Amino acid sequence: MRDTTDSQGFAATAAGCMRSSALPGFADPELKVRDVMADTVVCATPSETVLAAIKKMSEHRVSCVVIVKDDRVVGILTERDVLRGVAAESRDSTRSRVAERMSSPVVSVDPDAPVLDASELMRARGVRRLVVGDGIHLLGLVTQTDITRGLTSQRLSRNVGDIMSTNVVTVNASATVAEAARLMTSRNISCVVVMNRDEPAGILTEKDVLKRVVALHRDPSTTPVQDVMSHPLVSSSPDHSILCVSRTMDRMRIHRLVVKENKQVCGIISQTDILDALRKELEELRAAQALHQSKLNRLVDSTARNLSSIESLAGETRRTPELAASTAARENASCDICASADCECCPPTPEDPSQTSLQNLISESRTNLERISKMLRGRSVD
Repeated sequence: MRDTTDSQGFAATAAGCMRSSALPGFADPELKVRDVMADTVVCATPSETVLAAIKKMSEHRVSCVVIVKDDRVVGILTERDVLRGVAAESRDSTRSRVAERMSSPVVSVDPDAPVLDASELMRARGVRRLVVGDGIHLLGLVTQTDITRGLTSQRLSRNVGDIMSTNVVTVNASATVAEAARLMTSRNISCVVVMNRDEPAGILTEKDVLKRVVALHRDPSTTPVQDVMSHPLVSSSPDHSILCVSRTMDRMRIHRLVVKENKQVCGIISQTDILDALRKELEELRAAQALHQSKLNRLVDSTARNLSSIESLAGETRRTPELAASTAARENASCDICASADCECCPPTPEDPSQTSLQNLISESRTNLERISKMLRGRSVD
């Protein structure tokens, strides 16, 4: 079965998305899980057959079903769980009950958690979706696609070549689906690139195996990969922007693209790669914001201390009128030699130490206020 997605659609989208040196920065790094999650979730029961669950996934165009018993979440069945049965060449894998194949316990996340924390949890636990709730009661589901879609609205500044995986796993077009499934399972990957006479001919994903082999009761040990792979191959150039590629993948409802340069496969980029890049940029942004806030806090504290000292010195001057009168007399006195008030032949009269301290504090406070003003306007301050 062929995937008739037109690869020209990507080329058209990518034409205006080449390397750019001035993409805007992130707007809101504290996007919450509830802002991007799906609150309508496809569910199944532990007693249903795997085949029935697969049909639900296919009908609703989702990559998993959440398993619920007595209104409580007890597991999750994903494309990868089904792929393991194919890799084991278990002929009865689709007739088995969901309870035998599902992953349990589920990994859950609070709806008010930042999406950056949710993506880090996915990475740490090696999953691509999280149940939203307390691990028992179901509030929603958040996937890599949801998080990537939400975060890319805040933009990425790097290109495909910067984050793609260069370790591309390939199979020959004549290999069986069972062979490919074993390879994907052993390498813990979600796809393989299909080669025909040293040329990339298509791609085989977990979803392809699910929809075109398992759901149709085809024998994976005798079905050639070339009969069920997705093609024509949708590819990207290394110098396309990550933002552009992510939007294209979202629009075409695919989770990975082969990267080609001079007609040769040089890498592959997946939603996981994009999410990792987003997480890194957001972490860098958080660190920069923390440093900016720290500098601002130090300037504010320093200025506050200076103003307190100015008030103290001014109070001392007011309490000693004889000191102020003495200072004024010295400033207005004529020189004994030339009888001039603006004498240049005599050494200058030493200034009052409190007045010198006052002037220094005023000058420093004025400088700090200028720096604070620049920081509030978003300008760089050394």
